[in-house]
Amino acid sequence: MQGNGDARSFRGDFETHLTVAAAASDFAALQTLAAGLGARFLHIVLPRGQAPSQPMLSWRDRGELSVVRELAARRGARLQQAGHHVTRCKIEAAPDNAGIPQDEFPGPDQYFESHLKIALAGGDDIAAVTALAQRHAAHLSRNALRRDEGGCEQRFVTQRLPGAGLRRARAGMDALAAALTALGHAPLRSELEFVVYDSNQALDAGWMDGGS
Repeated sequence: MQGNGDARSFRGDFETHLTVAAAASDFAALQTLAAGLGARFLHIVLPRGQAPSQPMLSWRDRGELSVVRELAARRGARLQQAGHHVTRCKIEAAPDNAGIPQDEFPGPDQYFESHLKIALAGGDDIAAVTALAQRHAAHLSRNALRRDEGGCEQRFVTQRLPGAGLRRARAGMDALAAALTALGHAPLRSELEFVVYDSNQALDAGWMDGGS
């Protein structure tokens, strides 16, 4: 993996995602491989975009960014050896890690991202939720492998704020959460992360940029 030149360690907690190009027929093998690596297998589905199907392996680490990246590279190589092409490596740091930018952050390759989980009942107006999210620079997705409970479907509302520091990113997440609550969809869980490495932001083209 080639870096973006940032030498900071961002020591603390991390979550890594390796996205792969895979068909549904590959999912069983990927689940087995993920379990053997101590990772989770997810299938994130976007409502639109260049890559609406994004199968991935995810896991959490604690330590220095350099060590986290080395592990990601080894696991990426393991996936490649097993015949699964890795299309993206994304590493997210917790907001209280060392070196997290508090104010505006001009770098184009790193950004804050929040994930708010909501539940939608069968009669809910998903178009209204989508429109509200877009007004807050956010977009919907779902984990296709997670079972819906109680007649509700879980959705992730992802907000990305390039150029923002922690203070503005947290304020943006809070404003989005308040708006969702006012619409009747109080978040079940909210998480703010700082993406310290993203090898392929273009994979989200047509989704995160609001294209239809």
